[in-house]
Amino acid sequence: EETGCFFMEAMWTKFNPTFLKVMEWIRSGKIGKLQAVYSDFCFSKTAESKYSDFSPINRLYNKNLAGGALLDVGIYPVTVAMCANEVTGDTLQLMPANISNIARMTETGVDAFDSITLMFEDVIAHLSCGIDTECGDLLKSARYVGSKGTITVPLFWMPQMAELRDSSENIIEVFEQPFEVNG
Repeated sequence: EETGCFFMEAMWTKFNPTFLKVMEWIRSGKIGKLQAVYSDFCFSKTAESKYSDFSPINRLYNKNLAGGALLDVGIYPVTVAMCANEVTGDTLQLMPANISNIARMTETGVDAFDSITLMFEDVIAHLSCGIDTECGDLLKSARYVGSKGTITVPLFWMPQMAELRDSSENIIEVFEQPFEVNG
């Protein structure tokens, strides 16, 4: 306030055209009442450092360098759950009423894999993040489930497409917005 400057986290996902379209679909009721969010962001890296002069272990496995699955990639599944909750209904509950988490820890003291459940009023989010678990694109997507349909978003933290389906899994609409640049 004193400087007149604007400050924010650079959460690029929230400004991505595909992500904005997904939030519009949820807000407009295209999937009915939002009931659940599923989001996973997992990949596998070893603890071996690429920059041994800087750190003897990979930054992802170093708790002094903000390592661990939740701090590195977990913010993305949490963000998509929080944003979906923000656009639903009149009763906005920004913070989950209940948070559950279980993690597999590494020898270096960081979390390698997290399974997270966030409970908003009527919306339950099932999230996972991992730095030691690779499963191709299966664990790199988001799904929003409503009373009338589903939205699927591959590579949701940097999406270029989303599919809107009815409750019988028929594709109703596809939104595609290829990158001109990334990031």
